[in-house]
Amino acid sequence: MFGVTVREFGARCGLAATALLAASLAATGPAAAQTFDADDRAEIEQIVHDYLLDHPEVIVDAINVLQARQDEAARAAQQSALEERGDEIFRSPASPFMGEADGDVVLVEFFDYQCGYCARMLDDVFTLSDDDDALRVVFKELPILGPASTIASQVALASRLQDESVYVPLHNALMSYEGPLNEEVIFSIAGQFDLDLDRLRDDMDDPQVVGEIQANLRLADALGIRGTPAFAIGDHLIPGAVGLDMLRQLVDQQRSG
Repeated sequence: MFGVTVREFGARCGLAATALLAASLAATGPAAAQTFDADDRAEIEQIVHDYLLDHPEVIVDAINVLQARQDEAARAAQQSALEERGDEIFRSPASPFMGEADGDVVLVEFFDYQCGYCARMLDDVFTLSDDDDALRVVFKELPILGPASTIASQVALASRLQDESVYVPLHNALMSYEGPLNEEVIFSIAGQFDLDLDRLRDDMDDPQVVGEIQANLRLADALGIRGTPAFAIGDHLIPGAVGLDMLRQLVDQQRSG
């Protein structure tokens, strides 16, 4: 065929190269079919099989390379989304916030009211805001942990239609509640804030409320957010309960950069 047998070819070029050659056969179409007959293909497949059994670390290496490439692609997509959807992330008028309306730094938190890690970050986020008069903290309701999460987000957002100043203390009360949330508990908490609860129920389905939640879910998907909490600041997206010190570092870096 080539002046050497398939096995000699494998020995000369290295079994790893033969493995790559074999993997390419299916992709090369008719040309490969004209070059290698059935016996050749079977022999190459056996060489690859034997090589992988003798060197299983090759599979691990290949998986690691693939994972690294996928991670890099995900980071690139995330950076692109942060740049292309910056207005929606950092400056959407539909998203509630606390702190300085025209803050020189904007920190965005994606959260779920039933998320224990979000609850763990509650004091840190409020302390950060209290200590920094030039910071704007934007809240992105991301109810991903079940129906009670959705109800809590709807109630919190609907409260703004009666009194925007209620949102932040209601958010604090919902997030700091110790125990499982359900509709009764959520409305009991909301009842502490001089809200018309009948109107609140009606406003839960208001297009502004539903639209904000849906927009946040789409945005989280575009950013590759798979859990809560997640924080966006500048061109950084940071998942997890990172703690007050890390948040301060991120704000300082954004301000100095």
